[in-house]
Amino acid sequence: MNPFANGFSLDLALDMLRRRLWLAITLFSVVVTAAASPAVFLPNIYKATALILVEGQQVPQDYVRSTVTMGVERRLQIISQEILSRSRLGQLVEQFKLYQDLNKQKAPEDTIAAAMRRDIGIQITGRGSGIGNDTVVFEVSYTNQDPQTVMQVANTLASFYIEENLKVREAQALGTSEFLRAELEEVKKQLEAQEQQVVEYKTRHMGELPEQLNANLSTLSVLQKQLEIVSDNLTRARERRNVLMQMGEMDAALTSLGPSTSLGAGDARLGTLSLGTLKRQLAELKLRFSDKHPDVIRLKQQISALEAEAKNQAQPEITQPTDTSLSLAVPKRSSAQIEQATADAEIKGLNDDLVKVQRDISVYKQRIENTPQRDQELTSISRDYNATRELYVSLLKRLDEAKLSDSLEERQKAERFRLLEPAVYPKEPVGPNRVKFFFMGFALGLGAAMAGVLLWEFLDSSFHRVEDLKTFTTVRILGTVPQIITKADSLQKGLRLCFGTVTLVVVLLALVGIAYRVSSGNDQLVRLLVKPTSGLSLR
Repeated sequence: MNPFANGFSLDLALDMLRRRLWLAITLFSVVVTAAASPAVFLPNIYKATALILVEGQQVPQDYVRSTVTMGVERRLQIISQEILSRSRLGQLVEQFKLYQDLNKQKAPEDTIAAAMRRDIGIQITGRGSGIGNDTVVFEVSYTNQDPQTVMQVANTLASFYIEENLKVREAQALGTSEFLRAELEEVKKQLEAQEQQVVEYKTRHMGELPEQLNANLSTLSVLQKQLEIVSDNLTRARERRNVLMQMGEMDAALTSLGPSTSLGAGDARLGTLSLGTLKRQLAELKLRFSDKHPDVIRLKQQISALEAEAKNQAQPEITQPTDTSLSLAVPKRSSAQIEQATADAEIKGLNDDLVKVQRDISVYKQRIENTPQRDQELTSISRDYNATRELYVSLLKRLDEAKLSDSLEERQKAERFRLLEPAVYPKEPVGPNRVKFFFMGFALGLGAAMAGVLLWEFLDSSFHRVEDLKTFTTVRILGTVPQIITKADSLQKGLRLCFGTVTLVVVLLALVGIAYRVSSGNDQLVRLLVKPTSGLSLR
């Protein structure tokens, strides 16, 4: 029957509560006891936290640039994976005698490690304002029942993070140096091979290289001038030889005329011819050379000798006997022959010089003509060599920087983790929140009591008020008869009340006993119900 058919009122609610008071008390007591009892017997949970400061590089990066470019958060994740590995956690469990309940149950190592990971917390508490917003402060916490143990474990974990950070940074720095050193050796071998190839090419084509073009042009210009000089000297030598040949022919002609004419007009004509030719040659040489030139000096001496000879021939023939003049003619002819032989030798030498100079000119012209081709070939060969050399210089510079970074890491002048605040002995537990459990139990008990009363009223088909009966039927109600309670009814009611009370007390005590047995020292239930603020939080 619907108890609210005639509307809801406070009197109606109080009337239902009076009728179902023991039902409400029973439900409320059972629910409150079942919800709050475990909180009473759950062990206390303590939490210890160590703060670690991330100090930046102490040496300005403008002077020494670190090769460790991994961000702090990424490095924290890597370090956490190493520290929270099963082997490292197993060492901590054995060292501090942790999770004895799981050890008694012979739980596997993975289960114990998972339980400890849940109790370890890594949380960022401060961030920098620089580029990348790198972490500057983070905390390492541990949660467990023993306050002394949680303090020791938290400090141990903090020391692990500091040590592992140094190892990770040194390993990354040394790895960078080793990589650069290996790459440098490979590039060095390649550079030496390419350099040897360039040297062999330059040696094979020496004289035709682009950098020798100016020297070749200068040498060609000198050779061309030398060719002109040799050609001029050869021309003069040939002219002189011709003169000497003419002189020899005249001497032979005078000799054939006899001794009386050898010192006469023939000598005069020979002297005049020789002087004229020599003076003409001397005038031509002075146009090209100075007075100190050997050819000029030689021609001057020859002219002076001929002039002196002409003067001697102009003297009276009676001053010298005929046989003396004849005796002097013989040496003159021998001297002309010697001069002619000398001229022939000189012409031969000049011809050899001319051939040599022409050959050298041909060689240098060929070198100059081959220079563009050699330039193109050398550029093609040197392109890879220059690129490899630039790469070698770049790697060498980077290796030097990496060595400085290694020294920076070894001296701990780079970015490092420093223990800012060690974990202290926790005085107050962080859980369980018993007041919260009591309020939750009270709210649940009150709700259960109200729900039970309403449900019972809806299921009850009897009428408790005249208004309810009037709503149900159209028959006129003449009056009401109150309930007549006898002594037997009172006794029976009392017995039911006592039995119900005892039963309720027994049930409540049973619930308390079950809660004590289940909750007392139960670490797993604590982790399930309390859910301490642990775990990794690196974002």
